[in-house]
Amino acid sequence: MLDNKDMSVALCDQLIEMAAQDERIVVVEADSLTVTGMDRFRKQYPDRTFNVGIAEANMIGVAAGLANCGKIPLVSTFTPFATRRCFDQIVISASYSRLSLKIIGLNPGVTTELNGGTHMSMEDVGIMRTIPEMTIVEPVDVFQLQRSLPEIVHTPGVVYLRLFKGRATKIYEEDCPFTFGKGNVLTEGDDIAIFTSGIMTQYALDAAAILEK
Repeated sequence: MLDNKDMSVALCDQLIEMAAQDERIVVVEADSLTVTGMDRFRKQYPDRTFNVGIAEANMIGVAAGLANCGKIPLVSTFTPFATRRCFDQIVISASYSRLSLKIIGLNPGVTTELNGGTHMSMEDVGIMRTIPEMTIVEPVDVFQLQRSLPEIVHTPGVVYLRLFKGRATKIYEEDCPFTFGKGNVLTEGDDIAIFTSGIMTQYALDAAAILEK
């Protein structure tokens, strides 16, 4: 069932389906296809998958070149390498050049703690928000990911998808609403407002239940 899938598995499955309908979709990786789960995309579309090696800044440059040729490139790697390490290339090669490029940062925050501090990123949203016309999306669960991915892929410009790699708690149903720039109200109240995204949504709902008492 979809709601039992890892977020990265659900992402790759949907991209494979979308790529069958749109030949412009390509994947650019920095020697992490197995880790990100995109190795199955490579098996399905070997001529539309580009592995640039452990060179994330070059990954953005290659993706920008592909975008300039009319492709829709998606790059993916661990969150700090997708943002901090290649920030200047994102700004100049992608955003300043007004290209359509999709950046997938996997396992944000402490969710990749087993790999240590080098792989953890607390500031990725902060620095990406400084880029003009940047769109940032952090799906709550696989159903919201499924609803948001077509918009992420086909919306012009640079989109940063901040994605937990594991199994996320099911919050939404398959027909859940999704609109860029619009939040969804999950529980009502008249005392305080809690804004959240991604896997922190479940913790926010838990907090709301405690506060309601």
